[in-house]
Order: sequence, then C-alpha cells, then structure tokens
Amino acid sequence: MPGLERGDLLVLDLDGTLLPGNSFHRWLAELLLRAPAGLKLVVLRAVAGRVAGRWSHARMKQEVMRGWDDFSARAPGRAEALVARFAAGLRARFRPELTELMAEARALGVPSLLATAAPEDYAAALGQGTSGVIASRLAGGTLVETKGEAKRAAVAAQMAARGWRGRSIVLATDHADDAPLCAVARHVLWYGPVPPAPTLVLEARA
Repeated sequence: MPGLERGDLLVLDLDGTLLPGNSFHRWLAELLLRAPAGLKLVVLRAVAGRVAGRWSHARMKQEVMRGWDDFSARAPGRAEALVARFAAGLRARFRPELTELMAEARALGVPSLLATAAPEDYAAALGQGTSGVIASRLAGGTLVETKGEAKRAAVAAQMAARGWRGRSIVLATDHADDAPLCAVARHVLWYGPVPPAPTLVLEARA
C-alpha cells in the first residue's frame, strides 16, 4: 500500500475495488425486494430485456435509473431511506485496507474522489468520507456513463474546478476501462486480473 503524500489526490473505483463485487447487481436485488410495485415492474422489465438480449447493459441501467427518478420525485423520503439502508450495507463490505487509506487521506488533508460508472442514485451515498463522487447520471433522460475516457475527463474537471490541479493521482481500480486514468496516475493499486498496461501498474493487489 502506498504512502500518501500531501500533494496527492486519491481516486477510488467502486465495483471490484472498494467494494468486492458488483454494486448495481445488488441494487437491482434491493429494488426487487424493497421498492414499491411500480418500480419493481420497471426493474423486472429492464432485467428481462437484458437477459433476452434485446437491451444492452447500458440500456438496462438507463431504464432502471429513469424508474428510480420517477419514484424518488414522488416519494423522496421513502427513496432516501431505501438508499441509506442500501448504502450502509455496502459500506460494511468495503475493503478494510482501502477504508484505512481513505482515513489516512483525511488525516493528511489529501482530497479523495469515489469515481465509478455505478448510478449516482446510490453512489452519492457511498461517497461518505470522500471529497466528492463521480458517477453515471441521466441527462435529459439519457444515460451518461462515467467510464473510460469520460471518467478521466470527469476527474480532470473536478481537479480544475476545486483547485486540485498539480496534484498527483493515486488510483485504486480493477478494470481495464480505467486505462486512461492509469496513464495519468502516480501510483496504481490494481485489483483486477489483467492490468490494462503492465508498465503502468506499480502495485498489484489481486
């Protein structure tokens, strides 16, 4: 595990990294268990479309997020409670070594970002203890996914907007989609099976 420096920016991926496993799959299960009937039908339709091969994963995610937006607008208190319960359960599953690294960042005054392609519907609640969250969102009802180059650009935009230009990125990730971020990081904690470019990875954790 790297020693953070005061001039760093800690960037953490969620699925497969901070959280072992896939948060979106858990979110679908949570909605099917606890959401009202109307939202459950939206989720079932989206999953069925994906399983049948009619919809891409992105289309499934988009439809679920649209359904969630409708529900949270109609019942904000219930939606907030559902997310809080879900987020608390996921935070209990975070890798201890990375929660320790987040605590080290806070103690040093080093900013940190949770940067994920997971929906902002719940990802925002998982960023407790970080300086901010970058997550997939809807723009005019259309999914904008923060993965690959889009995630790198979003991190760069946060660095510019928040006065973090010049900070060195310490990145924890498991996915080859994060190759653009790996390329600009000072140090990479790699949790995936195959690094996107072995020469870029300084510390493999898997």
